[in-house]
Amino acid sequence: MLTISFLVFIGCNDAKYQQELNDIDSLITVVDSLHQKLIGLNIDTINILIDETEGSLSVLRAYTPDKNKQEYLTKISYCGSVNKQLGRFIGSYSHYQKELTMSGEQLKSLRFDVENNLLKDTMVQKYLNDEQRILSSLGLKFENSINNMNEKKQFYMEIRESILTYTDSIKTIQQDNIEY
Repeated sequence: MLTISFLVFIGCNDAKYQQELNDIDSLITVVDSLHQKLIGLNIDTINILIDETEGSLSVLRAYTPDKNKQEYLTKISYCGSVNKQLGRFIGSYSHYQKELTMSGEQLKSLRFDVENNLLKDTMVQKYLNDEQRILSSLGLKFENSINNMNEKKQFYMEIRESILTYTDSIKTIQQDNIEY
């Protein structure tokens, strides 16, 4: 009877152990997926657009129009809004990289601890729940951040030619004023 009880106990522990490892591996897959999405973003293009909008803002801020102030204010508002949102995304990008790296390391350590039976089942479940909550929250924030960045990037691409034409005309006016 003792032998049967022992085998049932081991069987239950084996199933629970395997489930814990599967849960950890599942969360590691989530980390890898988010990390791949992060790597797939073209940060160089975003940085180029930030530099471009900063240049346009610099030209716009150095100019005070005599007439058609509404168009000027609209251009500076649009350009500033795009620059701010893209800049925020770049800051968030580094934060997401750091958070994903930390979660990945935590999960690898947890896997090691489970494989070596270093934690009680209740602690393993607590750590799994914590990491799942963290990754869920991070994933939502990351998706929202990407969506906001893409919207601003698309918006800027729609108005880009208008902004650049307007700032070029300002540069021409400023150059003409210098020559006189």
